[in-house]
Amino acid sequence: MPEQNTGTGHLTVTVRTGGGALPVEGALITVTRDGEIIGVFTSDESGNTEILDIPTPPKSASLSPGYVGLPYSTVFIEVDKDGFYSGQYISAPVFPDVLTVQPVNLLPLPEFFAGDTAEGTQFFDESEGYNL
Repeated sequence: MPEQNTGTGHLTVTVRTGGGALPVEGALITVTRDGEIIGVFTSDESGNTEILDIPTPPKSASLSPGYVGLPYSTVFIEVDKDGFYSGQYISAPVFPDVLTVQPVNLLPLPEFFAGDTAEGTQFFDESEGYNL
């Protein structure tokens, strides 16, 4: 069995408004892996973050029939911005030697919203699995 997490994948997050029409500047993006924070970013004027390097299994894992486990890493991404519902992306995949671009479309809060934004947090399960 290949050694665990000897590869590296790359992740960037692109934050846009609900329909994907406009970039969202100043969104706070927190990336965690196995419960540990591995990156905290703010989206730029184009709605993009810096690129984060993430440990992954080696690329050869996807080519090994006897490999036990996922041949990619997963991360949890939380996105917050005043005036928008929060978004949480569960088990977003990051593949070795690949730049993963995670699109995030934030929905604006209703005008004069006075409630708890946590009630409107959107959850997206990215763990659909990948047949490699």
